[in-house]
Amino acid sequence: MSKRAIFWFRRDLRLADNPALLA
Repeated sequence: MSKRAIFWFRRDLRLADNPALLA
């Protein structure tokens, strides 16, 4: 897995933990 893929994966996890950011 590329570093960029890991970055986006971690970013998606953070957004999933903060639903308010998706609004």
